[in-house]
Formats: sequence, C-alpha cells, structure tokens
Amino acid sequence: MTGMMLLLSCTSLNDIFLREVPAQLDEAADVLVGPPRLECDASALEFSALSVTEAASETLTLSCSNPGTGSVEINNLVTSSDTFSRSFSSTTIAPGGVLTISVTFTPTHNALFSDSLVLFTDSLSTAELTISLSGTGLAPEVSVTPEDFSFGAVMVGCEASSALSVANIGTEDLAVTDLQLPAPFALDASVMLPWSIAPGGQHDVTLHYTPEDVHSSSEVLTVTTSDPLSATLFVSVMGSGLHAGEEQHDVFFQSAGMHADTLFAVSDSVLDDLDGFREEFATFVDTLAGLGVEYRVAILVSDTGVVAGADDYIDDPVNATSQAIVMLDEQSSNGGETLALLLAGMEANDDWLREGRLNLIGISDEADHSSLPYGYYVGSFQTLVSDPANVVVHGIGGDYPGGCGMAWDVPAYTGMYEATESTDGAFYSLCTDDWAALMIELALDTAPVTDHFRLTQPAVPDTIALSIDGSAVTSGWSYSDADQAVFFSTPPGPGAQVDVTYEILACP
Repeated sequence: MTGMMLLLSCTSLNDIFLREVPAQLDEAADVLVGPPRLECDASALEFSALSVTEAASETLTLSCSNPGTGSVEINNLVTSSDTFSRSFSSTTIAPGGVLTISVTFTPTHNALFSDSLVLFTDSLSTAELTISLSGTGLAPEVSVTPEDFSFGAVMVGCEASSALSVANIGTEDLAVTDLQLPAPFALDASVMLPWSIAPGGQHDVTLHYTPEDVHSSSEVLTVTTSDPLSATLFVSVMGSGLHAGEEQHDVFFQSAGMHADTLFAVSDSVLDDLDGFREEFATFVDTLAGLGVEYRVAILVSDTGVVAGADDYIDDPVNATSQAIVMLDEQSSNGGETLALLLAGMEANDDWLREGRLNLIGISDEADHSSLPYGYYVGSFQTLVSDPANVVVHGIGGDYPGGCGMAWDVPAYTGMYEATESTDGAFYSLCTDDWAALMIELALDTAPVTDHFRLTQPAVPDTIALSIDGSAVTSGWSYSDADQAVFFSTPPGPGAQVDVTYEILACP
C-alpha cells in the first residue's frame, strides 16, 4: 500500500524545494507514513424530518481521522446558520488519531433546510473539507387571503360584509388563538376561538364594516397563531364612507390580452353520461373564436394529467369535436379526484400553457374526492403561475349544497364548488338538458374578455348612463340588481374603455 510523503531535495545550499512522493506503508507495523491529512467518514449528513412544535432536535456524528505522520490542526469549523450547530473536543488530530464532530439539527419553522459544514485545516492536501447538511422542519405555517383587505366605498350607515381565509400551508396543525380588529370594522359574532386547522385546510372569517362618515378608515387585523415564524400576522383592512344619492362614476377597461388556456378535468364516474358535452363542445370553441380569443383547450382524464391522443391541445374549431372525443376516450382512472387531476395537468402540460388567463374546469357527478382540502389545490394552482389572479376555477356538477334532487340523483359537487367561489369562477349545474346554452355561458366566463362589469356601488337603475370609448350606448346592455353589474349582449372589444355613471342606491 502506498501513500504520499514530502521529501526535501537540494542541488545546492541555495536550491531547496519540496516535492511530494508516495509514502509507503510499513506492513509490519501497519502504520502509514506520509504527510498529515484529514479524512472524514461521510460527505453528507442527512437529518430526519423534525417537529418544530415539539422542539425536536437530532444529533449526528462525523468521524474525521488523520492517517498521516504529522498532526493536523483544524483552524476553523464553520456553518452558515444556527439551525445546524456543531461541537467537538479538540482542534488537533494527532497522527493516527480520530476526531468526532457532533452536528445538531434544530429546525425553526416549516421548511427544507440545507447548509454546509466547512473544515479548514493546516494540511496541504486537505486544507478545506466540505460536508453537506440537510433536514426538514415540520411546523404549521399561516397564510391569510387576501393579504390586504378593502371594503371599498360603502354608504354611511350601511353595513358591508366580506370574508377572508386563514389557511395552514404548513405540515402540522395550526392553532389560531386570537383575532383582533378595531372599529369601525368588526369580526362576525359567530367567530369562536381557538381554531385548529389541519395542514392544507383553511377557515373563513367574515368581517363587517359600517362607516359612520365619509372619511376613509384603515385598521389592522391581528392574527395570533402557533406559526413559529409568524406567530403574529397583520392584515391591513380599509374602507371609506359614501353618502347615498351621490353620483358615482366607474371606469372599466376590457382586457387587451386575447389568449386563454383551459384545462377540463373529467371524473371517470361521469364519462358515460357526457353526450351533451361531446355534442356541444364545438359550441364552446366557436364562441371563443367568435370573441376573437386565441385559445388552447385540453381535456384530462388520466390521473397523470397527460392529454390522450396525438394533440397536446385543441386550438382550431375545424377538428375540435373529434379531438375532444379522443381526449375523452382515455381509459385511465382518476377516482373522481378532479382537483388533484387539474394540478397534475398543470404540471404535465407546462410546456404549452402560457402566461395569462388559465381556466381550470372540473366536471363530475359526485363530490370531489381529492385527498387534500380544496384550499391546498387552489394555493398550489396559484403558485405555479406568475400572477395568481390569472387562475380561475370553474365547475360543472351537482347543485350546491343539496345536489340535483331525486330526478337526477346527483350529489353536490363539494370541493370544486368552494374552489370556484375562492377564485371568482363560475359554477354550472350538471343537471341540464341544454348543453348548448351551458357551453356558451362557459365560453363567455373563460374568455379574457368579459360581458359584464360589476359596479362599485349599488345603482339606481334609471340613472345609469353608459359609454364605450367615449360614445354613448343606450341599448345592448342591462343592469342586474342581484349582481350589481352591467351586462352586455355583445362584449366590448379588447382594450375598450367602459364608463358608467349612476346615482348610488340607499342601503341595499
């Protein structure tokens, strides 16, 4: 066996140099002779997943030896964070000696942690050794949506109500122990704390605002939780008062982005009962084409999220029906997990999905059977795009909350219905014989152009005056009290400016 050793060589008194030569093992004594150096028994330490809530920690050991003839001095031993701490008994390793280094991992929050343990020595051959460190912290992690909450303008003396969601995007149960919101805002009287929210779950809370005057109000909702990284979270809550009877001027702009991508996720339980969908699919794409939308549409059945057939997506009305039938004829099973299928589809088709409007549509004749709460999937959808507001979930299923009744015997499409509500999507009843009308409405809801604009205040209908790009429009539109919106029979063109003036209705 050979090693390395340094020999002093000289050709004259003024010509001295070092050269490294193989060191020889003294077989009889079983001792390696050669330069001092450092050898460790591992290049990486991988720690377990540990609970932050339980203040768990784990210690692993690293053995470093010196098989050389001279001592090795450890000049420094460094990690970049306190999450990984180290201890050792000496900085000098004698020839043939072993140094044991203990490394302790103590996670501080919900995350995957990585670091490096770097040893600096005086050895020429091993001046620096790097040991990689990794471990996972398990902990609750709070997320509040929206992060900034605005009621907008509300009539003085009238009450406005709206909800926000407190979600747990961590890996252990989240305890919400306190919510504080100063007047003129208020929490709903039904709020009973504490809450325990499982990983992937969420709890909705209703806020109320009753302005006493026309001044703007701004306060902070304080959310106290067991999240070790954000034990106290602050959410800005704003609103302003408005006198009833005042004239209001709202300005809207039709979207100028004219492309939209759509993924349908079809539960295998309903595949045999979708003749109306198959027959009217062309109506859906024809409506998009008529609006001038550059569309890409795919239908998912396999739980892998991969589109069946030779085409990744449909973008031409000529062969749309035949392409849709091929995609629907996929023989794989998805167990009715339509939310999970949409997530798999986003990941499997990210090579052709574009930035901009992304419609995710679930179709089922039963409740969604995905393994995690709908809030987890909505959050995951939104993290896969640059602008979460571009993701809109729609559903076609049993009426919520009671289902379609005995004639159809279709239960409510729970899970998907809540996902549509949280993304301002549309929900349609599966229990219909008029699939042509459904597909037209669905196309209008998925198009980046819209056929309606929600007014900022409830309007006195007879006082509404409307113009498009400065030209008065007196027909082709209607006002809905229930939706507080102006609806157009033909949507305004891309980039159009829509001006609406009206008198504000008293408390609705």
